[in-house]
Formats: sequence, structure tokens, C-alpha cells
Amino acid sequence: MSKINQNTFNWAAMYAAKGWRVVPCYGFTVVDGEPVCSCKEGRNCTGIGKHPVGGKWQLRATTDEDAIYDALDVSSPRSIGIQWGPESGVVDIEFDNEEGRESA
Repeated sequence: MSKINQNTFNWAAMYAAKGWRVVPCYGFTVVDGEPVCSCKEGRNCTGIGKHPVGGKWQLRATTDEDAIYDALDVSSPRSIGIQWGPESGVVDIEFDNEEGRESA
């Protein structure tokens, strides 16, 4: 029986169809009103739901829907990321804090 979040997979498949290389990331759950990462760090994680699963993610980023499905078909929550840059042809600019917004 599949454990995949179909909505997450649908977004990942759409990105892959555009040629954007998808990276499986840890997801999160909410416990007592606080987000808890699905990685081993749990509440102590500094990148809750926003960091890749496993090492060498740059080499594992893919547009292959079967590989994406398999990476997301796990019992713990997963999210997705995109490998920005020449591999996907997309650039991402984020302003995660006030210093970033001020320098934009």
C-alpha cells in the first residue's frame, strides 16, 4: 500500500516535466502546535522540513518520475526541493531575513 502524499508527488511531477530537478526533502508534522522535522533531529532541527534527505543530494536530484515516486513513498512526511542553477535552468532568490530584504 502506498504511503505517498499524492499532492506532493503531483507538484514534483509537474516540476520534473519542466526539466526542474527534484530533490526529496524531510517533511514535518505539528506536535503541540510546534513543527517537528521528520529527520532524526526532530524538534531540534534548524531547517525543519526544508533540507534534503541523505547526502550527495546534488547527484540524486532527478526529473525521473519513478525515482521521485519511490523517494516520496515512505512512512514519514516528505517535502520536495528543486535543484536551482544550470541543471534546472532556474534561479532562486530568497530574502529569508531582514538583512536579505534590505540588501535586495
